Amino acid sequence: MTAIPTVQGHCPACHRTTLILGADGYVTCAHLDCPNPTAASDLLAQQPDSATPSSKPPIPSGLPFDWPRIPIDDTDGTDAWQIIRIATRAGDQWALGEHGSYRQPGMSLSEITGGVIREALLHLLELGLIDIDGERMHGASGWPVRREQFLPAATPEGPTS
Repeated sequence: MTAIPTVQGHCPACHRTTLILGADGYVTCAHLDCPNPTAASDLLAQQPDSATPSSKPPIPSGLPFDWPRIPIDDTDGTDAWQIIRIATRAGDQWALGEHGSYRQPGMSLSEITGGVIREALLHLLELGLIDIDGERMHGASGWPVRREQFLPAATPEGPTS
């Protein structure tokens, strides 16, 4: 008896880890209660619309400081605003939790920042609300770490909100 090859990942229809490579060569969900066993193959078969331009600028070939930025509207009620709220709640939960800075006094700013950001990003990734563009990340020679040009302009009274 020949073993059926399993496929890494989750079925887009039932979210189970029951993907197999069927005899016909298509990725199929093997779970009997799956509402759409061919959902993975259907997704793989989709061709990107070549008439639709990419929403991301090309990866720069020069220094990481030359990265063109994608404009983000984070005003109240937008999707970006909602993502920021979800991430903030996840980060706050970590900070107030057992391993966070509230219960672990003496943590460095780097430890606190790292913990909050890690928890927020992992939460958004686990929910499937953000994705990692590995091709973009690994295709670059480096990444800028500052966003000064995107911070609100300072006024004599202080930064704007």
